[in-house]
Amino acid sequence: MYLWRRPGGFTFQLRIPSGFRESFGRTPLRARLGPVAATEAQRRAAILAGHCHGLMLDPTMTRPTLDKSLAALAAELRDLDRASRWAALKASSAASQAADEAMHDDPASHELAAHFRTEAAAHRARKVALESIRSRLESLSAVLDRDDVAWSAERATYRETLADLHAVERREAAPSSVPPSPEPAPPPAPEGPTADSLLSVVAAPIVKARRDALDQGGTSASRYGERVQQALAAFLEIVGDKPLRAYLPADVQEFANVLGRLPANRHKLKAFAGLTARKAADANDRLPPDQRRPPLSSSAVKGYVSDFLPTWRAVAATVPGVRDLGAVKVTAPRAAAPSVTREGLSVEALNLWLADAATYPDPHVRWLPLIGLLTGMRLAEIVFLQGRDICLVDGNLVIDLRSPVLVGGIEKPRPLKTPTSRRLVALHPILQEVGFVAWAQGIEGFLFPEFHDSKDPAQTAQKRMGHWMTRLGIRKRQKQVFHSLRHNTKAWLRPHVGDRTADFQCGHAPKTTGDKYGFRTLTADEVEAIERAPLPRGVEISPYREAPSRPLPKAKQTRPKPRFRNVPDLAELRARAPAKTKRGRRASA
Repeated sequence: MYLWRRPGGFTFQLRIPSGFRESFGRTPLRARLGPVAATEAQRRAAILAGHCHGLMLDPTMTRPTLDKSLAALAAELRDLDRASRWAALKASSAASQAADEAMHDDPASHELAAHFRTEAAAHRARKVALESIRSRLESLSAVLDRDDVAWSAERATYRETLADLHAVERREAAPSSVPPSPEPAPPPAPEGPTADSLLSVVAAPIVKARRDALDQGGTSASRYGERVQQALAAFLEIVGDKPLRAYLPADVQEFANVLGRLPANRHKLKAFAGLTARKAADANDRLPPDQRRPPLSSSAVKGYVSDFLPTWRAVAATVPGVRDLGAVKVTAPRAAAPSVTREGLSVEALNLWLADAATYPDPHVRWLPLIGLLTGMRLAEIVFLQGRDICLVDGNLVIDLRSPVLVGGIEKPRPLKTPTSRRLVALHPILQEVGFVAWAQGIEGFLFPEFHDSKDPAQTAQKRMGHWMTRLGIRKRQKQVFHSLRHNTKAWLRPHVGDRTADFQCGHAPKTTGDKYGFRTLTADEVEAIERAPLPRGVEISPYREAPSRPLPKAKQTRPKPRFRNVPDLAELRARAPAKTKRGRRASA
């Protein structure tokens, strides 16, 4: 932390600690203090430094919010100093007028003298309150500047002190009927946040508490918590971080309008690097039509809005007198790209994929497409399968997704998307015929450990399946992906076993009240009905029976994470090369 003087006054600067540079960057934090004395500048800098150190410990804090909070506190300190000096001046003026009126003997002069004495006492009380707030800010900032751990204990007190500053600024002068008091007590601190608190300050603990609760449920719950946090950050970036009372329902519509013009994956595009969301949308609109990047889809815009509004409702429930931003229906912007409707894969694409998969010996390559097609399971469910999940239930061999997973001898919750995903999955006899069941029952632990070397196994598997499908030419972005196999499964089972059994097989919730009656998992009769269902029309399983296993190239056999690229092996490269002549040169073709 240091200060430097310019013709316009002092400027405060704080270096970003090395442990926080990944989140807040390397650019120092700066705030203009204005033309003040050197001693006053040092006092304000200490308060700002403690404020910044405390906010940087918040895991939900972003650099734009931190800059805005720093600028807002610097402005409040300027107003605080100005208000304190003005209160002292008004108190001195009122006391002088009271002394002048007391020199006269008429009753009117005595009443005026009493009135001026009351005003002087009120101004002195206001000055004392402001100085008390400032001293509390300085003491707390000094503690936070010395020890970052103290922020956890002093966070509530620090926010209450800032709230005191807002309350005192709005306090009216005391009525003339109140007798003068030479040493009035400072006003009581308001309990909790108020309508003048910033949205980022009030929403941060709400979002953090929600993420802490959802993270106990596995990776799928964690992703939802991340989406909620991203939606709040996007709203603050587009609409701005303002006091709660300043937000209007029209701000949510403006939020959706900017999102509808925002280029998709803008953080990965160099043309929009370093631009805010609104500037990136404007820059994309100025590009020629043939160079313009596609915007976010209407479903993505709807997802951002629906993820933000629950946070606002929690904020409104915490702070009284805040407008209901969800009361007005948000119109989907026409500028957004149309939503992508996911479809099943064609029979030709399925046969090409299965024929290629059957030739590989690696289990995570050989079995995943076939399991996805014949069970309708999500890729994240397949990735976390273990050998003990394949068991007998009521005399039928099924996959039991109701039990936890066993990791290092400790049972942990199975990552599932919805409550209805906790189910029994019937196994078609083809999976026994081609050897999958016998192989899987002999495995201890995860069936596909190749994906569990990464932090997010499901996402890793999704990327590898996408690369594989792209190499085969059967993938269409967001339209035909691995998840499309679930569409194929539903279309295959529906005519043979009915909608209810097909829904329970895939883990979909019942649609009617009548469908909810009965058992919540597949019964023995329903499992047997799925086992009797003929194979999907036109789909060839013969490659799994006939085609010999093709070993992967050596480079892929030695790597724990093989990539699906069309790389010829060393023998094939040597066969393609022309023969050598006696002089050691390659013979021309």
